[in-house]
Amino acid sequence: MGNDKTIDELTEVIRLNPNDAAAYGSRSDLYADKGDYDNAIKDLSQVIRLDPNDAKVYFLRGDNYHRIGSFDLAIEDYNQAIILDPNNAYSYYNRGTLYYNRGDLENALKDYNQAIKLDPNNGNFYEYRDNVYKKLEEAKKNKGCV
Repeated sequence: MGNDKTIDELTEVIRLNPNDAAAYGSRSDLYADKGDYDNAIKDLSQVIRLDPNDAKVYFLRGDNYHRIGSFDLAIEDYNQAIILDPNNAYSYYNRGTLYYNRGDLENALKDYNQAIKLDPNNGNFYEYRDNVYKKLEEAKKNKGCV
């Protein structure tokens, strides 16, 4: 209930100042917390319209696209996040996961390697890269059996 009240308050702030990127961003977080990813995406798109150079916003919109199954749009947003901030390991990791789920193991491996290079202390990155190695090895074995 508190989130709905806060959403209403932020909606009023936006009505009074439609160029308030921070209000759109805050409201998008609340929508995402409620599982209303479509509205979160709409608000993040407004933030991007107002500030097209914020890598974090592309990253967040990519996450929301991922949650609703719009994988191509998620990859596009992670691509833009990487262009704007090539040092964010999580952009590579998330994009790598989308590639992995599509079966694009080569690109997944590249992204996981880059994520590890940027953040070598994150065990999840190694775990996911290991999954790629296992799939590649499995594919190599299956190819030999044909």
